[in-house]
Amino acid sequence: MITIGAGNTVGIYYSSSSAIAKIFNHKRDDTHKWAVTVASEGSKENINNVLNGVHDFGFAQANSLHKVSQGITPWEGVPHTNLRAVLRLYTEQLTIVAAQDANIHTLSDLRGKRINIGAPGSSSQQNGRQFIQRAGLDLKDVTIVEEPLSKSSDLLAERKIDAYLFMVGHPSMAVRDAGFAERSVRLIPLEQSIINEAVASSPDIRATSISMEYYPKIDNSEPVQTVGVPSIFFTHEEMPEETVYQIVKEVMSNLDLFRRQHPVLANLTSQQMSDVSVIPLHPGAIRYFKEVGGLK
Repeated sequence: MITIGAGNTVGIYYSSSSAIAKIFNHKRDDTHKWAVTVASEGSKENINNVLNGVHDFGFAQANSLHKVSQGITPWEGVPHTNLRAVLRLYTEQLTIVAAQDANIHTLSDLRGKRINIGAPGSSSQQNGRQFIQRAGLDLKDVTIVEEPLSKSSDLLAERKIDAYLFMVGHPSMAVRDAGFAERSVRLIPLEQSIINEAVASSPDIRATSISMEYYPKIDNSEPVQTVGVPSIFFTHEEMPEETVYQIVKEVMSNLDLFRRQHPVLANLTSQQMSDVSVIPLHPGAIRYFKEVGGLK
């Protein structure tokens, strides 16, 4: 059995992991392997679980993989260079959902508000704290709520929070559902100065925008300017080359089917999926992409 650490059960990590497992498991009679998806709190937990041998594979944001490879907080002073990329997938975008009646239009407007940034250990929590501070706020200036992000829409509708902040690929059902709640919501754009600072801080963070075509019930008329990071399907260096090769081959040989498993996967290309720089590609992935001419 091969275990894949994913995010919460309503998140895109979980959907992506399930899509990989579904396609790979079609060949279980040939590979004699069975992939299963395991729920988690996200990037940090997935990385630690793969490092500790709890799970075989995981999903994480590229900037989290950069931090662990360099020994940057929360892996301060303990760099781990034994993780390997398998596939690059969609871009996760910083998304701030706020109640329309909370009078929040910029990050600085979060002062005095109740903000859910996700459960402890999630990458969204790490990013949430960083961007609150990038807006010139002290963490004491806001009331931080640390509930699983899967509860955010309900917490907002119940007036227990004023906004929530997370990294997610779009379209996101969590964001879409928030738009259909009785309490109207809007997405909060980042100021250009904050985008510039974030992009300059890491080679994995990129300026991007959230298209509102996915969210007809949300009170934004223009694309929402923000930042994003690639999501990476990864493993450890000791994972057998043949196992990784088999997984990559099955996904890439059935790419049209894979892209149909979730809207966020719809525009993936083979070239994108082999383009990883934050950590080395696993030899099994390199072998497949060289076979099909995707790598030099």
